[in-house]
Amino acid sequence: MTMQETIRVSAICIAVCLLAVLISQGSRPMSAAMLIAAGGLLFGHTASRGLEIWQRIQCIAEVSGIDDGLIGPVLKVLGITVCSRMTSELCRDIGSRWAACNIEVFAAAASVICMLPLLERVLSLVGSL
Repeated sequence: MTMQETIRVSAICIAVCLLAVLISQGSRPMSAAMLIAAGGLLFGHTASRGLEIWQRIQCIAEVSGIDDGLIGPVLKVLGITVCSRMTSELCRDIGSRWAACNIEVFAAAASVICMLPLLERVLSLVGSL
């Protein structure tokens, strides 16, 4: 995928989001469906570049000398953060603040659990000093 394709996909998503805002006054379900479709388009475009992104992350890790075991938890937390943020915002849009708050709390707990291996490594590093 080239930068031009990325710009085109981003422009389409922005246009769909603007249309969804205009339509939201008349038909909220249609507006929500359009936003979900735009999100799916953007996710599909990003996922198609997943291998390239992963290879670049590994290259950066090799150059910097960071162990692969340290990058995995960070990427997991990044995924949890993105998914929980999108889901909680959708819940808020449909008026379910309680569900949005629960999603955020459970995402924070899942992030802490994913980061435990990093915490262990940091504590062992500090202990060896």
